[in-house]
Order: sequence, then C-alpha cells, then structure tokens
Amino acid sequence: MNMNLKGLIAAGLAVLGALTGCTSASVKVEESASYTEGDSSAQQRVELKADKLEKLDISSGSGAFTVHLEEDGVPYVQMKTKIRGIHIGPKPRLDVVESGNSTSISVKGGGWISFGSIRQEIDLYLPKDAVRELDVGIGSGSFYCGGMELDALNLRLASGEAVLDSVSAEEMGLYVSSGDFVLKDAVAGKVKAKLTSGEMDIETVGEPVALKASVSSGDFSFEGGLSQGELGCTSGEIDVVSSTLPEALSCTVSSGDVHLELPEKEAEEAGFSIACKVSSGHFYNEFPYVDSEGKQVTGRGEKEYQFKITSGSIRLEPKR
Repeated sequence: MNMNLKGLIAAGLAVLGALTGCTSASVKVEESASYTEGDSSAQQRVELKADKLEKLDISSGSGAFTVHLEEDGVPYVQMKTKIRGIHIGPKPRLDVVESGNSTSISVKGGGWISFGSIRQEIDLYLPKDAVRELDVGIGSGSFYCGGMELDALNLRLASGEAVLDSVSAEEMGLYVSSGDFVLKDAVAGKVKAKLTSGEMDIETVGEPVALKASVSSGDFSFEGGLSQGELGCTSGEIDVVSSTLPEALSCTVSSGDVHLELPEKEAEEAGFSIACKVSSGHFYNEFPYVDSEGKQVTGRGEKEYQFKITSGSIRLEPKR
C-alpha cells in the first residue's frame, strides 16, 4: 500500500472519529478497523439445531441467499465472502440466534468504506419439514428457495430479486418495495401482496386463493384460481387471470390500469353482477351483459362484484 493511500485511509478514519464527537470514540474506530488489500476470501459455517427451526427468521443485505432442502443430515448455514480491492471496517459475518423453537439468521457487518467489491454467498441447508413459519427480509441481494411446505410465509424485498418455487403456505404476506419477485407453482390459502415499485409475478396451483393486492407503482401479475379478490391500484398495472369465478371481487383504481380475465363458461352459467362507479377513466366489460338496477349482469348474476375508478381503467374480459 503506497504512502498516499495510507494517508487517505488515515484521514478517512479521523473523519469517522470526529463524526462521533469525541477522541476516545476515534481510538475505538481505529482499533476495530480491518484493512484488506488485494483479493481475499473467507468462509464461515454454523451448525443449527433441528428442533429450533419451527420458526425461522432470515435477514440478508446484499448477498445471494439460497435455501436447500435435504431429507436428513445436520442443518447448517454457510457464508462465503470474497473481497476485491480495499475494504475498511469489519468483514461481513453470520449472526445466528436460537431460542425456544425459533432461529434467527442474519448477516452483520460489511464495513464503512470499500474501494472494490464485497460478494457474499449464503447457503442454508434444512431438513425438509423442519420449518413451519418463515420470515424473510432481503435488502439489495437475492433470495431463492423451493419446495418448502409452511403454515405461514412473510417476505419483504427492499431491492434485488427473490424467487420462490413450489412453496406452499396457508397464509402468505409478500411485500416488495423495489426489485423483482417471482412466486411460481405455489399453493396458498390467503395471499396478501403489496408492491411499491418493481415487478411481482405470482402463479398458484391447486385450490383457489383469497388474494388481497395493493399496487402503488410497478407491474403486478397473478395467474391461478381465485376464491375472492380485493385489488387496489394507485399507479402501475395489475394483470389477473383467474381459472375460477371468484365468490367476491372488488377493485379500486386511483390511477393506472387493471386487466382481469375470468372463465367464460362459469360466467355464462352462474355469472356475476357488477356495480361500477367511474369518476374519471374507463371501464371496459367484454362479457355479454344486461343493465339491471344500475348494475351490469352477466349470466344469472350470482356473484357480486364492486368496481371503483377515480382515474385509469379496468378491463374485464373472458378467459377462454
């Protein structure tokens, strides 16, 4: 390391110390600092107790986090860290806390200043049926898991991407601030989804799902069976293709566009009636209907649907 670079680092640490407001804090910062020049790698592994995995909490920032399911063996989590360039501050580390029937896994550290890159790969190996409740928080990294059978799932994605494949849970809470989220071949009873920005794609199989979706911006899509739906769109787009005719359906659009496809055969038989209030924007109903007491009635009109458009549009069309 040349003298000019050392001088810059020392000056940077002095500034960090000054920001804390006292000389003693500056000494502590210098003592806890670590310097890495060039390329380096590290690996950390923590074994887990299978009887403490019923409730699992995962928190990861910028790393790539992958869950692997195994029939047997000792569960464990492993993190590989690769550092390129110059890194000032504590290296990333795994923090595992086990209590009662719950386990918390998080990635701590990451340093204060980095001239280069820090790459983390976290792999979690679990017995197939050990986890019943899964809570996941991802920053700007990635998350992948497949084949998990749960009672409850909560996932928060601040940025980055997350892919869940063939996951089942009676209740799912899915919250995306930004980034890309994919849930495919899922089995669920209730799904609550909130999209602030980015993309969210949900595909379900099996029994119909009760869906509550709120979109502030971005693109949201759902494909599968709906038992009931509650949709809200402030901006962006919602695209829902249902293989079943929902028992109840409501949609409120402040801005943006909503596209709904419902099965044609069920609509011709049991049918539905739509009460729609439009302040500004458009409602397009491509099903055959008759006007009755201020409602658009298709088939026998057995299902009651409520639509409200302040601005934007709703398009309803048959799924053939």
